[in-house]
Amino acid sequence: MSTAAKPAGASYLIAASKPTATSKPTGPGAKRVGRGRRCLHAMVDDLAHVTVQQAAELARASWELMSLYPGDVETILETVQVIEQWAHANNAPDLRDLDADKMLRKLAGAKTLDGYLSPKKLDRLHLLRNTLSALRGTVLLHMTNPRKRSDRPAHDSLDRGLPTLPPRYDRARRPMTDDEILLGNILVEIDLHENAPLLPITAYLIGAAGVHTMESTALTTDHLNHRTEPTKIHAKGLWGWSGRTVSLDTFTAHALARTLSTNAPGTQRLTYTGTSPGTKEACASLNPVVTRFLRRAGVADPDVTVKSLTVARPWRIILHDRDFKTARKIHGGKTNNLLNDISCTIEETDHHKGKILLLDKESGHPVAKVKARHVAEIPACS
Repeated sequence: MSTAAKPAGASYLIAASKPTATSKPTGPGAKRVGRGRRCLHAMVDDLAHVTVQQAAELARASWELMSLYPGDVETILETVQVIEQWAHANNAPDLRDLDADKMLRKLAGAKTLDGYLSPKKLDRLHLLRNTLSALRGTVLLHMTNPRKRSDRPAHDSLDRGLPTLPPRYDRARRPMTDDEILLGNILVEIDLHENAPLLPITAYLIGAAGVHTMESTALTTDHLNHRTEPTKIHAKGLWGWSGRTVSLDTFTAHALARTLSTNAPGTQRLTYTGTSPGTKEACASLNPVVTRFLRRAGVADPDVTVKSLTVARPWRIILHDRDFKTARKIHGGKTNNLLNDISCTIEETDHHKGKILLLDKESGHPVAKVKARHVAEIPACS
């Protein structure tokens, strides 16, 4: 992504915010406090005076290169255009100073952000909020003088200062949506740009490939098909998941390669360096690492968990490609396991036609129609 052509006039991104002035400490502990004091720069504060229009130009020039499965970011780019038009109409040019509360309510047709909202409005609000965070991240990514990760606040995030929203679908551990995956991919690029610690980046990428967290803790460089330029990763299979080889999409393969050392000899752990790989203890250790990464990316919905990340890829394959066989192979579980993880049940009305309809378990709405022969070990309809 760093090689993407920048739109004309992109030199404005060189500007960075000035350090926040701090008063000198006084009193008996002044010397001790002053020695450790330094200015930390929140990501949103480094947006300087980049306009919404300039950020939108960068988004249109670069998001297609992020290989967001299945390669279509049309809906998100349409949302960018809507935000751009609203900013122009309301004389709010600067991305950093955009009145997000007012904008979200107006564009989603919502009178409130914390009262009752229809599912359609909730989905629209989250899409708008995530698109705004993605615009911020895109600007940061194209700055020519990146900061170091150590210069950022510990609890920094791309959605800093944006209004809090109710859960998007009110369903715990739901699969992440395309716009949420885009946020994670953007933060991968930002963290690599700012020399951040590699373990959270690698853990996110392997989870996004479809490998479960407990499996991830047992992986080493020996499980890659190439030590420094992997295109596949072999998940060993644990706790009911079968061993399988998972192909990496273009973005994940390219980003993961940049986390691997070309000089370190021997077998290297990928996501977990503790003494109990492949166990519940290791999983409990890694889960908070990935959760913090998602929150820093601006994925603020409390229903999004690490499980949401690992099932996102199988879910999108079913949703966009109607390919249940490939989704189950990447997931590594049996049909029942995958259906439970994506909160779906089945309707066999068209089984005689070789098709099975997947239904949302909560609403009963159709999700996708897939080939019946790919849905092995069909469970009883509930």
